Amino acid sequence: MKIEEYELFNFEHKGISLPVYKRGKGAGIVLMHELPGITPKVLEFSNALVARGFTVWMPSLTGIPGQETSKYAIAKQLVKVCIRKEFHMLAKSHSSPITGWLRALCCKLDHVTSRQGIGVLGMCFTGNFALTMMVETCVKAPVVCQPYLPIPLTPAFKRSLHLSQEELNIIKTKTLDNELKVLGLRFSDDSLSPSDRFKCLKNELGNGFEAIEIDSSAGNLHHISQKAHSALTEDFNSNTDHPTYQARERIFQFFEETLR
Repeated sequence: MKIEEYELFNFEHKGISLPVYKRGKGAGIVLMHELPGITPKVLEFSNALVARGFTVWMPSLTGIPGQETSKYAIAKQLVKVCIRKEFHMLAKSHSSPITGWLRALCCKLDHVTSRQGIGVLGMCFTGNFALTMMVETCVKAPVVCQPYLPIPLTPAFKRSLHLSQEELNIIKTKTLDNELKVLGLRFSDDSLSPSDRFKCLKNELGNGFEAIEIDSSAGNLHHISQKAHSALTEDFNSNTDHPTYQARERIFQFFEETLR
């Protein structure tokens, strides 16, 4: 299934208009891509969600949909998002402005799918956006994959969640009352998504945060590179006994048990 087989529409909210690709039937999922954009591997993951009976909406936030990933493509798009006003890559105590647009998109998808609640999944630079989107009552199943923001330049940045205190308080209330759970995924030795960030989430949310940390340390059983970062795309392994495959299955299960 190629990007051309998805239906395309533009969604506008408060002066921001971006393309969104949609496909499928059933409970809704807003799938937010990593850098450099909606690559074939991101599309493969979306197709797997569609095959499991979900409606997927993929906003194209940067890059060229369908492009292959490469170090050059990632670097090029990283520079672009760093200078775009919708993204605050070094913000420790507030969310990027783009999250307002994404929250509105969530409300739209929930309306289209009969207001049964939706799931959201962010990867890398969109990872923590899934937390901000929990402020909307329609978001019932948030998944945070290898969250990169704020860029982990110092110990303080590594501990930060790219959230305002007000947003964090709302999220804590929802998880502490067992209303919601947050699912998180990262590789154990991923320096781009530091372990301190997951420790912070665990400290703040307690049992409301379920962490999946795949062993990528030196000499690990599955020979996963210590530089592995993209657990659901570029570093995903489709062997059923591989931890990335099992992590993906847990995400599917999480969406199914929460949204159905």
